[in-house]
Amino acid sequence: MSTAFVTGANGFIAQHIVVALLEAGYKVIGSVRSSAKGDQLKENLRGKAFDYVVVEDLGKKGAFKQALKSHPEIKYFLHTASPVDFGTDNPERDFLIPSVEGITDILTTVKDYGPQIEKFVYTSSVVAITYLDRPVEETASEESWNSITWEEAKLDASRGYRGSKTFAERAAWDFVKKEKPNFVLSTVNPTFVFGPQAFESEVKEKLNETNQIINSLLSLKATDKAPVFGWTFIDVRDVAKAHVLSLQNPEIENQRIITSNTRFDSQLVLDIINKEFAAEYAGKIPTGNPGVYQKIGPTFDDKKSRSLLGFEYIDIKTTIVDLVQQVVNYRKRSNL
Repeated sequence: MSTAFVTGANGFIAQHIVVALLEAGYKVIGSVRSSAKGDQLKENLRGKAFDYVVVEDLGKKGAFKQALKSHPEIKYFLHTASPVDFGTDNPERDFLIPSVEGITDILTTVKDYGPQIEKFVYTSSVVAITYLDRPVEETASEESWNSITWEEAKLDASRGYRGSKTFAERAAWDFVKKEKPNFVLSTVNPTFVFGPQAFESEVKEKLNETNQIINSLLSLKATDKAPVFGWTFIDVRDVAKAHVLSLQNPEIENQRIITSNTRFDSQLVLDIINKEFAAEYAGKIPTGNPGVYQKIGPTFDDKKSRSLLGFEYIDIKTTIVDLVQQVVNYRKRSNL
């Protein structure tokens, strides 16, 4: 079995990537911030070809040096972890600098201490490709880049996040072009990532950043006005599959892969929940204006990515139902 290394292995997307890699026949080594987190993940993966290393501080220079020296069998490196702190009042310190310096240091470490590594897959984002608030008429593709400047990215946490993804991914591509390492690079650039947790034990009162957007609707009262949000979405299981295919399909080497399914908005999500979970939520959460949907954000020309991946994405109904069912199960277990 070929061995793949996954950073931040207990993250929402990363756990699905680990599962998908194991199902595809890879051995997986994941980095976690503590032994407790590693032991929990190992328990969830009972008997699978998974092990972990503890890397307490991803931002520390040479953080993965020892892991690579101790595991010369690693053939693939998947970097999924990145700083996320939307409560920051200093985006430059907490987003921009750590993201750019972090990816550069990791790539340098892999080049110096993992000469046998063939492929490096980096989890980026479509915010490195375009702005969320661009008009529907505007089209973005795999060749597009968010035009945000460093100074703009310093203004607030939202801009800081967009900037961090943009500058970090640019730094990754620049590194490969300049340093010419043994490995090839590819990036996976997802839109809003929704879907169930990889394991029921990971379902909590508050979910990860993107799923919490959906979860927050379940706490509204019927008389509340639902927030308006939307763009395009992708199921987390499809994102994981894209990462695995980035290792398996030679045509994906040196490519940016947009993972974006259909458009959604908060009204569509409410319609699905009110219909599919009528017993739990009908009359308890807002109904809004059923069937009246908005198109929000730019359009993606992602034919290239879809062709390279070659599989059909999971539909929005399945994604929302699988996510909400986990929340319903959790609340029943917790008597909430």
